[in-house]
Amino acid sequence: MNRSRAERSHVTNSRVVYTALIGSYERPSEQPIALESSTKFICFTDDETLQSEYWNIILVKPRYPSDPIRSARYLKIHSNVVLPEYDQTLWIDNRVILLVDPTALFETVLGENLLVLPGHSFRETVKDEFDAVLDQRLDDPRRVRRQFDDYIANSPEVLNEPVLWTAILFRRKCEQVARFESCWHEQVLLHSRRDQLSVGYAITTEGITHSTLQIDNHASNMHTWVDAKLAGRVENGGRWNASTYRAGSMLADYTNRYRVIRGIRKILGRPVRLASRDRKLDNG
Repeated sequence: MNRSRAERSHVTNSRVVYTALIGSYERPSEQPIALESSTKFICFTDDETLQSEYWNIILVKPRYPSDPIRSARYLKIHSNVVLPEYDQTLWIDNRVILLVDPTALFETVLGENLLVLPGHSFRETVKDEFDAVLDQRLDDPRRVRRQFDDYIANSPEVLNEPVLWTAILFRRKCEQVARFESCWHEQVLLHSRRDQLSVGYAITTEGITHSTLQIDNHASNMHTWVDAKLAGRVENGGRWNASTYRAGSMLADYTNRYRVIRGIRKILGRPVRLASRDRKLDNG
């Protein structure tokens, strides 16, 4: 039987589904399954006008006022901090629509695991993910290349590991998960805001045991992934905007030059690294 949001707000258990919308990035997704579930659905937001039939809205101040994306990442990554009263959490990106009652998913997917998330269904390795982030202009190329250089120098094995898809994250409240989350968040602050580049590094560094879901990222028996426009995404939402940076020449350095030489990536077997203007290209 469907229940009103007010009735569902009084449901108390140890499990929760949550998401975050900071900076008027998208509209809250419709989650019809929430009307039938005993599991609470929470949406953190800084938008005082936001309303939803499906989500319990919690107003928050952005942790980093000038960086709404990293503010949302903080909420996404730190489940133990932002939802301390829950023993089990399921993060879903706003574009993920659940098709199955999450109460059942906690039983069948999380089970006794500490951390469960899907593998990426159309990119193979973390190195491929670096390529995609650069090619699609999803973040500042300088930060992305700096992160790649850091990993190649200190944790090269991470780059050849299967890339994970962080739009769906099952976690259990415990010290191991908390340490993993802290390490992951540090990487997002230090390097790219694209958390799929660093989640594998954090897993490896903290030695946390995890389980990988083998599902198609676009659609499975448990979810569907909606188009950005259907989610109400703003123009160019989520992409790195070079116009917000002072030096226009940097775009030519790191984006246009990358597009010219990206065809040699297969030969190199790694993302193309661009040197500054006064240095030769370093492909080593």
